[in-house]
Amino acid sequence: MEDALYWTASTIAQTLAGAMALMGAFMLCRFQMMDMFTHECAQKFIDSFGTRAEFSSAREAFFRDGNIRQVVEARRARFSPCW
Repeated sequence: MEDALYWTASTIAQTLAGAMALMGAFMLCRFQMMDMFTHECAQKFIDSFGTRAEFSSAREAFFRDGNIRQVVEARRARFSPCW
């Protein structure tokens, strides 16, 4: 009887550990996909400025004023959101 309980408990623990490892692998894959999506959206937003000088002035305005809506509204004509 003792052996049966031991094997049952160890089997449950191994099953849960395997499930957690699988879930961790799926989460890692999802985080990588989200990172790639974020990078693509950021690049699309930066490219919508046209020139580097335009982007730099908008970035400085954002850091000075802290209002991202002004920057996005100025870009709305050339930028469509990724979502």
